[in-house]
Amino acid sequence: MKTIINGLNAIAGNKLKCNEPLLKHTSFKIGGPAQYFVETDSMDKLKQLVIYANKKKLKYFIIGKGTNLLVPDTGISGIVVKLKGKFNEFSVNKTEMIAGPAVKLATLLKATVENNLSGLEFASGIPGSIGGAIVSNAGTALGSMKDIVSWVEIMDSCGRIKNHSAKKIKFSYRNCIIPAGAIITKACLTLRKAKKYDIISKIRSLTEIRRDTQPSGWNNAGSIFKNPSAGVSAGALIDRAGLKGVRLGNALVSSKHANFIINSGNASSADVLGLIKLIKKEVKTKFGIALQLEIKILGQDDK
Repeated sequence: MKTIINGLNAIAGNKLKCNEPLLKHTSFKIGGPAQYFVETDSMDKLKQLVIYANKKKLKYFIIGKGTNLLVPDTGISGIVVKLKGKFNEFSVNKTEMIAGPAVKLATLLKATVENNLSGLEFASGIPGSIGGAIVSNAGTALGSMKDIVSWVEIMDSCGRIKNHSAKKIKFSYRNCIIPAGAIITKACLTLRKAKKYDIISKIRSLTEIRRDTQPSGWNNAGSIFKNPSAGVSAGALIDRAGLKGVRLGNALVSSKHANFIINSGNASSADVLGLIKLIKKEVKTKFGIALQLEIKILGQDDK
């Protein structure tokens, strides 16, 4: 272990953190420690980390703003990498925006207003960064990332950089396909020119809808489950199953929107997972529908 710590410190400039509580880095404010936690601000350092992890047979996980994410109470073995610095930069050229994966959606949305660009309004109120939004094809009924992503730059598990067209990464509902172990390092969004007043009006309208229909002031990870199909809302099914307001420990099904689980105070990952299991069981029993997770459980597959 000492050899690994020395090796990671050499890459991270002696800024490696061991057993870093991941609840400090997620919107849920839930989760155990990362065995090794590194913040990296350049492509070169990220490449070195990926190559070193493979050499030492260590798993690595990339996090941005930690939204849409649940970390197990037991924590994560391996390296958790948080992107910053160069990965927070973006540029605008006519109707194209090229952004690093750590850029906040809110930051890009503000830039679209300043540059009279339309197409990203659907992201109003969606937390998190562009990298995570692309991986999960974040969106609403009014649009999603697949509608505006032209290409992504990806670092593969050997540290090589490749460009993939939007078609190649095969967007689907709340998902896209990138190679195992690959990391999105840049993305190009293609938008369209519009009147600033119209863009602002759309953003305000969507912001008001989210404020009126979704919980605020509580730590959460956004929508827990994917909608089963077009016109079938996971939140409505959970509501009809009588689960609004149901509590397990300090995790609570929101009384405002049933597809949100909120951390009402020091909730554990076990509390949240227990509610997820209960919701899946009740919805399956009452409606014959198997709900699938929209949030990602770090280090685990959807079960």
